[in-house]
Amino acid sequence: MDILKFKIFHEVSSGGVVMRKNNNQLEVLIVHRNERNDWSLPKGHLKQKETLQEAALREVKEETSINAFLKEYLGQTNYQFVDEKKKVFYFRTVHWFLMECKNYKITKRKDREILEAIWHPVNSKLFKLLTYLNERKLLLQAKKLIIKK
Repeated sequence: MDILKFKIFHEVSSGGVVMRKNNNQLEVLIVHRNERNDWSLPKGHLKQKETLQEAALREVKEETSINAFLKEYLGQTNYQFVDEKKKVFYFRTVHWFLMECKNYKITKRKDREILEAIWHPVNSKLFKLLTYLNERKLLLQAKKLIIKK
């Protein structure tokens, strides 16, 4: 692969770590995405003139049907990937926010992007289920913040 012949894009996304307590069990909102067949935290690209906060809230709502509210900024993750067919090299930065919500009922239906949205207990099974290491690390950070409060 000759990277010199590829277009290079830097994308900015925003997402949410939405947590709740259910019967004294800490749970987090995760999604099963269709295209990549992965389990991840809800996130997505910013729309034109949208702030990081607005994008994070919108993406959580679109991907899970949950109306969340911001608690605090968690930081950013960075990664890269290649689309060899399109000859594009992507650098992506995702800004993350810790969120809570008042409505816990997921009404999201399967669509072309999201196969399922669920509340999952924050336990060892979750850390095996989540596809991306950077999101597992982020979840540990968020869990520590929630436990301190």
